[in-house]
Amino acid sequence: MNMRLIRAAQNAVALDALALMNCDAQRVPHRTNLVVGGYGATDLADITLEAQPIAEVRKTFAGPAFACLGG
Repeated sequence: MNMRLIRAAQNAVALDALALMNCDAQRVPHRTNLVVGGYGATDLADITLEAQPIAEVRKTFAGPAFACLGG
């Protein structure tokens, strides 16, 4: 699915946490490990968004929940 979005951030962990594929970033083990290691944030309360609201662009992808690892 082409979402026709350009995503950019100073912190890749925070960018990935925006959950544009409708997957809770705090449920994905490698993301949690990055937060614990001090590489970024996955809690949306800690992320400043300067764009369209997530709810306007979020999509649910068909197929297995590979991105959510059980979600």
